[in-house]
Amino acid sequence: MAWDSLWGASLTDKAETLKRGYLVTTSVKIDTRRARFALNHSAPRFLAYCAAARFVRQHRGLLSQRSFLIVIRVPKTWEPDELVVMAKLVLKLNPEIVISKHPAKTKRGHEFDADDVLRYSRIILFAQDDIELHPDVDVAKTAETPICVNRPNHFRAISQLLGCGLLTDRDVEKLATIPAERFNSVFRIGQNASLALQRIPEPQSEQLKTFDAVIDPEKGFGEASRWARNLREDLADWRAGKIDWSEIDKGILIYGPSGTGKTRFAKALAASLNVNLVATSVTRWQSSKDGHLGDLLKAMYSTFAEATEKAPCLLFLDEFDSIGNRDRFPAQHENYLMQVVNGLLECLDGAGGREGVIVVGACNFPNRVDPALLRSGRLEKHVHFALPDADGRMEIFESYLPHLAGNDRLRKVAERMAGKTGADINQIVRGARRLARKGRRDITVADIEFLMPTVQKMSDEELFRVAVHESGHVLAADILDIGIVHSVEVYDYETLHPTEAQTHGLTIIEHRKRLVTPRATMLADIALLLAGLAAEELLLGDRSNSAGGGASSDLDRATRLTMELVTVYGLGNSLTVSFDAIDRLGTHELWRDQALREDANRVLQSEFRRVKDILNGQKRALLKMAMALKEKKRLSGAELNEFLQAKTAPLPTARSG
Repeated sequence: MAWDSLWGASLTDKAETLKRGYLVTTSVKIDTRRARFALNHSAPRFLAYCAAARFVRQHRGLLSQRSFLIVIRVPKTWEPDELVVMAKLVLKLNPEIVISKHPAKTKRGHEFDADDVLRYSRIILFAQDDIELHPDVDVAKTAETPICVNRPNHFRAISQLLGCGLLTDRDVEKLATIPAERFNSVFRIGQNASLALQRIPEPQSEQLKTFDAVIDPEKGFGEASRWARNLREDLADWRAGKIDWSEIDKGILIYGPSGTGKTRFAKALAASLNVNLVATSVTRWQSSKDGHLGDLLKAMYSTFAEATEKAPCLLFLDEFDSIGNRDRFPAQHENYLMQVVNGLLECLDGAGGREGVIVVGACNFPNRVDPALLRSGRLEKHVHFALPDADGRMEIFESYLPHLAGNDRLRKVAERMAGKTGADINQIVRGARRLARKGRRDITVADIEFLMPTVQKMSDEELFRVAVHESGHVLAADILDIGIVHSVEVYDYETLHPTEAQTHGLTIIEHRKRLVTPRATMLADIALLLAGLAAEELLLGDRSNSAGGGASSDLDRATRLTMELVTVYGLGNSLTVSFDAIDRLGTHELWRDQALREDANRVLQSEFRRVKDILNGQKRALLKMAMALKEKKRLSGAELNEFLQAKTAPLPTARSG
């Protein structure tokens, strides 16, 4: 019954007050008959009855008001339904008080119709601790208070009534952590409840539940970590009023291959800075409603408006390279795409400087992003998210497992994971935590080691081929005067593992710095990249797949450098250039041009023959170095200089192509 019969009435008569259901003087006690009825139904229902009765006793004054809306928060281990039923029973099904459950918010928003409830005068709503209240309920509520459903005396009472024995303090603590629906399996007539509790595994610790949240953005992300550290300090000064917002970096573009932790970095950064996070992607904007230009722009403006309202806020824009570059738009879509870029420029600039909003863009291909979006005041900082090196991998491990920080065995594990991403480390840590949970113990390095992928040991024949390949690079770099060779090493995957890259061998060369690069120097760089293959063919009679097969391999880099020489710098058979051809079309698309392909291949073949001739004159030194490298696995300093002394053959000059 609502206000209709009470409007304007002045209720002073005690009998009339009680008839209308007001709880003014009547004390609420445990009704033995109703409590027994609840106990016969189930253990959770009895405990809910006890909790509801206690709540009503403690809030008689509040419940006697003419109008109220009480929100009662329920622990996550309880569903509110039992409490709703028992609260109605405690209040004797009073028609003057509406008792209901506040449902959780879904992806579609609040499906709870607040108007159906708010038209009543006196309302009790049970809501779990973690749900967001309907805005109208949040405004109208008279009080918001928790309910004590896991009281020790209630647990001990039900155990005594059902003949389940005495409960220890540890038993009571454990009961408070398990879901209420499990109480029926614990409290069975005549069965020892304490023994039943011992059969229930310990609940997952809070550390295990939230290990993703402990990632430190200031560790393990290279240059981005240094930027995050400076941003944290600047943001603290801004909050303290020491600096103006104009002195803080407005945004950053993080780019690199998938799986390197760009999204994880953004989430961790928002958490560490204690700012709100708004995350979206260009694809989401494009898929808004019907995908028309107006829909996309509306979604874009809405995202920036939301971030501004939540300031200080970190706005994470994934797939940023989907925006494109205005210089490369196809004619049929140019008008549409042009307005998208212009709209984003407007949002990034902001009429008020978008104070309090830090924009983090993430992409795989930064060369596809319009340069205007990356200028000062917009996404002005650009950081490459490369695969983490050994130190970076160790920092990621330590972020997940702070109790193992500095562990030497864990460092060796990190060193063995060359070429692995932060996501790969995350997967191994999750598996190790699973092992630790099953053993009901803390995670150890042994758990990590157990889950490390098995690496096949390299045979003597394979190791010698790799040593020949790397020795070819070393001798070519020295003879062609490319730079200073610091070290060379090979990995047998038993005593030595790669730490910086996923490779079988590594030659460290410090290239000479030049402001102007002659054609001969570019040809020498190409020859250096082909020297490993040439050494294999010279000493072993054939080549292997060690120089190709992926991005950044010897052949991939040599091909790209040759395409730059021909198309970008006009140093091939033609003076015609297209400075952005490789970035715009890619080497695969350019490779379809037969004339261009023949020009580039002519350069590659010429430099391969040249470097093979060079190494043929150094065949004895090449063999000697390869045998020593196979034996020692690493050469540097004085050991390396022994093989780089005299040049026993004249240096062939670069061919014209």
